[in-house]
Amino acid sequence: MRTRMPTIAALVVGFMTISVPLFAHHGTASYDTSKMVTVKGTVTDFQFSNPHVLLFLDVKDDKGNVQKWQGELTSPNHLARNQPESSKTPSRKMFAQ
Repeated sequence: MRTRMPTIAALVVGFMTISVPLFAHHGTASYDTSKMVTVKGTVTDFQFSNPHVLLFLDVKDDKGNVQKWQGELTSPNHLARNQPESSKTPSRKMFAQ
């Protein structure tokens, strides 16, 4: 039992050290969350895959030039579990949390 406790303690510390980067993945540092941007365009691709759903759009600017936009949503599992009743009908608006 004496030699077993240090081994268990070392394993626990090791697993906790390894798991820290997993929490860092879900940060918003790469996004400017202080402002909201609304775009209107044509969906060119929709990738419903893990770890995040990706949405690709062609959006025309003021001069009529097409700009490529990419949106990242939450996981497919979260979207499927939290699907609002109203999403079963087509809509021109999309909201992401």
